[in-house]
Amino acid sequence: EPLRYFVGKQGKVVVEQRGRWFTPRAVTVEDSGRWIIPDTTSERIVASAFSVLAGRVVRYQRFDHLHDALMATALSDDDEVLSPT
Repeated sequence: EPLRYFVGKQGKVVVEQRGRWFTPRAVTVEDSGRWIIPDTTSERIVASAFSVLAGRVVRYQRFDHLHDALMATALSDDDEVLSPT
């Protein structure tokens, strides 16, 4: 489940999520479900940027910080999609 997400023009999407690392080169993004997490796992919030064209993801990039993902996609806090309350 994403923590926050942002949608802009031309198929730009940024999703902020919790990332978990089991080795320095592999990441598992938190999703709905159960995960067996070893004590040596590090966890932090990351952001993923997507470009969507004709309903397909044509580009993906992970960022360590939400700000960097928003800058790379020319999105801002104003583009956040808020859940109805």
